[in-house]
Amino acid sequence: MAVEVRKCIASSSRSRIFLCSDADGAPILLKATRLDPLDLPAAERLRRELHLLSLAHSEFVATSRGWLSSSAELLVLLDYLPGGDLDHLLERHGTLSAPSARFYAGCVALGLEALHSRRVAHRDVKPENVCVAADGYARLVDLGFSRELPDDERAHTLLGTPSYLAPEVFLARGHGTPCDLWALGATLYTLLVAAHPYGGETPDRIYAEALKGPPFFPKNHGFPPIFPPAAKELVEALLQQEPSRRPRAADLWAYAFFAQPLWGGARPEEQPFRREELLAKTVPPPFVPRLSSPFSTSYFEFSDDESADDESDGVEKMNVIVHQPGGGVALADEIKGDAATPSLVGGDVRIARSDFHPPSRRCESLEELLQGTRAGPNGT
Repeated sequence: MAVEVRKCIASSSRSRIFLCSDADGAPILLKATRLDPLDLPAAERLRRELHLLSLAHSEFVATSRGWLSSSAELLVLLDYLPGGDLDHLLERHGTLSAPSARFYAGCVALGLEALHSRRVAHRDVKPENVCVAADGYARLVDLGFSRELPDDERAHTLLGTPSYLAPEVFLARGHGTPCDLWALGATLYTLLVAAHPYGGETPDRIYAEALKGPPFFPKNHGFPPIFPPAAKELVEALLQQEPSRRPRAADLWAYAFFAQPLWGGARPEEQPFRREELLAKTVPPPFVPRLSSPFSTSYFEFSDDESADDESDGVEKMNVIVHQPGGGVALADEIKGDAATPSLVGGDVRIARSDFHPPSRRCESLEELLQGTRAGPNGT
């Protein structure tokens, strides 16, 4: 019973994401992130993200399938979403139609509803962090900036993507879950117009434009309109300067934008777009990835010097087996202790699935994360 690493599909200075196959031969992602005991804030963010992944019980939020830490790396198993993100969808198709934007905004709203019900603010909602699964439904991904805010606590850290930051965030007034609704409004605008609601060459210019009031809405010439009135109403509500005036994620379904039939038909038998139907996944998605195989990476883009099939130049390929507890456990970083990059570099890498903790297993402290953990025979 092993997780077999197939290829690296994304990398940064601190982490890599590998496409793997699980014990049943199904695709799964393995995110390997370098742990630096000298960078405690970064390690704490990783521990917090790991904790939040265990809280997100929703089909509309990417969640953990298990995790394992060593003295140098944190390995997290995640669902593979082969349709790519909405930013790449915009690059391929330009603007989205109102019905398509309504479908994806509804998926994001359900994801936020699940997070906010557990007092978790995502804090980085944007098209790049909305990915399409094999069934065509979208999920919120990347909880790296997310924060659990119990008892109406407010966060004050300035982080996120400037074009999607709410005023209370960039003004350091303290922010909570309403900042995600602002970001959803900016995301919906971007999906419909293929431009950000507030332009500017620098973050300060973007913030200044956002403080002036509602964004510019393109003229609605022709049919269907570029920016439907119902969409404009919702975006204006979400981009309210005062956080308390923005609707909650659970209240978005009362707006006319969501009360319309999904595909905009005028036939009387067509029913309005309903939250319950989207939640049950009975609504046909606007786009279902066409995959040559379950492991296809055709909807992911690679830089000129990095392909879907090859590792980065100069990285040593290796054969590593991480044995099941009860025998000798040899983690990859203990064989190739390169502090500069994560040590899993592809090749025939197999990790026993029972080495991983289940998602419900919390990492309670930085010491536990940095010292390395091993799952027991039952994954505990």
